[in-house]
Amino acid sequence: MKKKLLFLGMFASAAFFSGSLFAQEAATESTPETFAVVLSMDNAFGFNPALFGSFGLGKDGELDAISLTYYGIFWTNPSYGTLIDGSDAWLETGVGLGFSGLSGRLYVNPSIGLTHGKLLSDSPRGIFAEGIVPSVSTTFNDGMLEGEVFFAWYKALQNKGNNSGDYLLYWILPGVKVSKRTSLGMHYERFDRVRHARGDTGKQYAWLGGYLKFNLSDRYIFRFSAGVNSADNGIYSENFYKLTATIVLP
Repeated sequence: MKKKLLFLGMFASAAFFSGSLFAQEAATESTPETFAVVLSMDNAFGFNPALFGSFGLGKDGELDAISLTYYGIFWTNPSYGTLIDGSDAWLETGVGLGFSGLSGRLYVNPSIGLTHGKLLSDSPRGIFAEGIVPSVSTTFNDGMLEGEVFFAWYKALQNKGNNSGDYLLYWILPGVKVSKRTSLGMHYERFDRVRHARGDTGKQYAWLGGYLKFNLSDRYIFRFSAGVNSADNGIYSENFYKLTATIVLP
């Protein structure tokens, strides 16, 4: 159970990260309807597909730079639920507001999500709204420089067992476009447990490395990140690697 709780971190990482990547590529001064499928996999949390959507709140030119956003994350790792029979799978859903500024170069997306299952609460079986996830994602893209900053707090709303806990997940991804379709950048990401029913808190991992990204017409985005884990605690591998693919639907 302890190992299962330690697996929480990124999917939040892969999926939200990719969703905000999509927002970075798609945000403009106006806010059309958008919908993207994000496929992500890394060596800490496995495969986590996600859905991200948005639609503008403006009418007749008003509120053109504001949109309603929503997302869903399908946490597929069986250890997040009831491993013995594969039930009680962990699910995350949320809504937020997207704000575009600087002629579309800057995008800020605060969101509030709920987790459903048993991972944060350590409930015997899966329950609705076992946790809450306030988060904010900020992206920047001026045609040459790009960057993303993300912060999320995974907070248990119910405490049912000895492994109930709260977590912080955050990263910064500055990069530069080396050609029309290719970008290179730095990947720094950290995952901390800030509360635990038995007091076992602290840094879970601290990843530092780089990424290579290919962007085809702002519709098909491929990013591979890899590097080292400086958290010398034996919880995760000393290296990390992650692949994220974003497909923006027409």
